[in-house]
Amino acid sequence: MISAREKINRLMYLHLMVCLFALLPCISPAQTETNGDSAGGESLRQAAWRMIHAETDSGRTEAGRLFAGKFTSLLMLPASFEYSFDSVPEISVQTPPDKSFHIYTWVIPRADQSSYSYYGIIQCFDRKKKKTAVYPLRDTSSFLVTPGNVKLSGGAWYGASYYKIISSGKRRYTLLGWKGNDRITTKKVIESLYFPGNKPVFGEPVFKFQKETINRIVFEYNASVVMSLKYDDHSCMIVFDHLSPADPRMEGVFSNYGPDFIYDAFTLKKGRWIYIHDIDARNPSSSGPKRRNTDPHPPPVDIIR
Repeated sequence: MISAREKINRLMYLHLMVCLFALLPCISPAQTETNGDSAGGESLRQAAWRMIHAETDSGRTEAGRLFAGKFTSLLMLPASFEYSFDSVPEISVQTPPDKSFHIYTWVIPRADQSSYSYYGIIQCFDRKKKKTAVYPLRDTSSFLVTPGNVKLSGGAWYGASYYKIISSGKRRYTLLGWKGNDRITTKKVIESLYFPGNKPVFGEPVFKFQKETINRIVFEYNASVVMSLKYDDHSCMIVFDHLSPADPRMEGVFSNYGPDFIYDAFTLKKGRWIYIHDIDARNPSSSGPKRRNTDPHPPPVDIIR
């Protein structure tokens, strides 16, 4: 005998599948690209493709608006929490180990690659009540003079495309993200996220950097180089390239910054990320990278605070 609750769950799942088939038809996205205008009845997948590849900025903006509306509506369906959205590669989907939420982020570049716009949504799911809560995010980074010292709530967010999420405590998380800036510099971000009152807040001050405790770490460097920023599972450290100017006289001019063959790290201790300068990341032991520099007053890493 099928219970009433199970019948409801099956009906909700069927409803989701109907919506997905309507939004994600197997049509080549290129077929919708006509003078930057939106085709009637355009699917979620087509809109996602067009917001990245349309030839004009107006076409990308219009497709992005269409995508955001459709995607938000879909995420409000409880059964969508189980959907992977792997058929929409234009978005990044990150889920913490406790599977309590998904954070979706995406970026729309200008047609000439001179700047980027960032968008995001956090989707939470109450498994007991079978209810979904959706929190759209708006990028306020252009208004922040000192982004490393600001806590953001109410949907405000230092926009980035996240590629890694780390559990750093009970209902506390750390995010690693990429933030294309312009043709001259690129940024990467280490962000903190927690849920006081079951609502998302970014920028808890958990990064212990020498004598300061700051809310987030933002790296900026020359757009033509590559900076490594990753989480090492063996050592439980966030390991990253140390950045410095190619010419010491250009200190503070981030278009002159790049990796200098030194690796730094943050290690988690009692809910705080503690900065370590100059670790041996190229020859890690079985327990992960080891610190090489024991100087209690290491030279500062160049970050935007």
